[in-house]
Amino acid sequence: MNQRRNPWIAGVSNFFILGLGQLYNGELKKGILFLLGFTFLPFILRLTHLPYSFFGFWVTIFIIFVLRLYVIIEAVKSAKKLQDYTLKAVNKWYYYFLFIVGSIIISLIFDHNSLLGVGTFSVASESMEPTITQDDYVAVKTSVDVNKLEYGDIVVFSDEEDEESFYICRVVAQPGDKVMLKDNLLVINGLPLAHQKKENDFYTETLPNFKNIDIRVNQEVPKGHESANTYEFEIASDAYFLIGDNRDSALDSRYLGEIKKDRIKGKLLFIPYGFDVNRIGTKF
Repeated sequence: MNQRRNPWIAGVSNFFILGLGQLYNGELKKGILFLLGFTFLPFILRLTHLPYSFFGFWVTIFIIFVLRLYVIIEAVKSAKKLQDYTLKAVNKWYYYFLFIVGSIIISLIFDHNSLLGVGTFSVASESMEPTITQDDYVAVKTSVDVNKLEYGDIVVFSDEEDEESFYICRVVAQPGDKVMLKDNLLVINGLPLAHQKKENDFYTETLPNFKNIDIRVNQEVPKGHESANTYEFEIASDAYFLIGDNRDSALDSRYLGEIKKDRIKGKLLFIPYGFDVNRIGTKF
């Protein structure tokens, strides 16, 4: 049976499910090749470490977009050439059905963000101000080695009871450290951290690795308040002490206790996009 191929159907099919347009054109092997190639492309890009920088992140997005566009255009061009097309066995409805189901299964098993090693999150609270503001979009390295986090790293960790809920805080104490807060300022291993007032409630605090961080501290908080003055925590070998830069408005280790390493899902890299153009590209 002769039935010409419709370029629109080939293109739209590929827009929703990559490789389906090639199957429509009778090219099953090419369709499978494009589907699998595009599925594992993020992992290949991850091996280059390209997505871990602001510039490289957008280059990665561009590469993925261009290659996806190429596959769509390739199907459209091939369909235009098939003016006198004889239907093949692969043009049976069950081939389309199996291809669609297979692509859905593959997408569920091989998540693009996991393969790429970078995900993006929208910040819903002010707990990390002034470093990160509410409604910022942040890029997070999800392939981070949780055993090699350093003082000052900003991480995403999951809720102990709800794996789908996440918090953002900063690493201020490592395994084996003893840490406490006195008048809202950190004391690590018995030594108060150096700090300098900038303006109003904003300070610069120097961590044990000499990294300076900007924090927000309201020194009018009552001296006996549990968030301003804590008992001393001794951090276990499989945990970190995490705290928000906004000391007066953060749900962190002062209330949750030390955070186990297996709850840490990634480390913040930069702000890839957002409503405030002046913050785009900010690195952490």
